[in-house]
Amino acid sequence: MGKKMAVDLYRVYKQFYQRSYRYPEDQDLLEMTQLVHDLVQNLYIIKCTNAISQDEIDSAFKQSRKIFELEKSYGSFNTLFSRNLLAAFETSNFEINIPSHKIASWLEKENHLGTLYVLTARSRPNQCKLGVTQGNLEERINKYIHRHGYIVDLYFYSCDIPTPFSHEQRITKKYLRYKNSDNSDGDSNEWFFLEPDILKQEILNIQENERI
Repeated sequence: MGKKMAVDLYRVYKQFYQRSYRYPEDQDLLEMTQLVHDLVQNLYIIKCTNAISQDEIDSAFKQSRKIFELEKSYGSFNTLFSRNLLAAFETSNFEINIPSHKIASWLEKENHLGTLYVLTARSRPNQCKLGVTQGNLEERINKYIHRHGYIVDLYFYSCDIPTPFSHEQRITKKYLRYKNSDNSDGDSNEWFFLEPDILKQEILNIQENERI
């Protein structure tokens, strides 16, 4: 009998994320998702610099037990995703396959600076897009237009924002209920049914807080 396939911890996190995405107002689901995210992110950061020690695996197993109890006590799931976490850490048979476009945000440090921006598009009335980049903004927009095949307009941007990916994730979670979930295959999933001034103000608030 061959060796059992390793558990992809990022995939388990995505299962939690997708469940909370469907019910954005459910704080219990959001809490579980955040706990799994922090657990997997911490292990990924360790993995990128050192080998993950047995003590760290044991600690992750204990955290997974807590997540398992939360998921079990919720009481209405046919499948408990946390069982995969327990199995992964009990056997030390796991991997963490972060998509390449997500690596920057998962490894982000306090001294990382970047640009947050807001896009609009005539072809997407009553919507706006939140974006983040640590590269050239004009090139990023041009690549977006080339990839998705429609024109977008830069509504607002701000450079040199500390930990921009963390801010982007926080804002996205805040307005998750307004996110467009009906995008066609291959299109960006970061469009919101919001006035662009709302996202602009979120970015301005970050700047203001940095000055305090």
